[in-house]
Amino acid sequence: MMTTILRIALAAGATISLSGIPIYPGATLDAERMKDVATQKLNHSAAVYYTSDSFEKVVAFYKSQKGATLQPTFGRENSKNSKIATVFIDDGMVGIKWPVNVRNKDGKYVAATGISIEK
Repeated sequence: MMTTILRIALAAGATISLSGIPIYPGATLDAERMKDVATQKLNHSAAVYYTSDSFEKVVAFYKSQKGATLQPTFGRENSKNSKIATVFIDDGMVGIKWPVNVRNKDGKYVAATGISIEK
């Protein structure tokens, strides 16, 4: 299930896009998780990013995109310790997850918001 969540949670950067879905401004490509994606032999495009911005700010960005629909999340997934959202934009999907652990420039793990884009 964690692999599915990570695949669903791809994110974005500033001016690039994955098949028309914008990349979240300032997001960084998550090289570690992209290695996992590369081994999965997907039949569609996928990318994984992260940002230090809040989960709520990232969700608001994607909800504001033309044609975006927020998919309700059920179960114990959303709490003060863990949050997940899925936004459908046209024929693509953006998964947003907090927290994800990424290494900062000093090599230490820090919590960030993960964003995945699939098209």
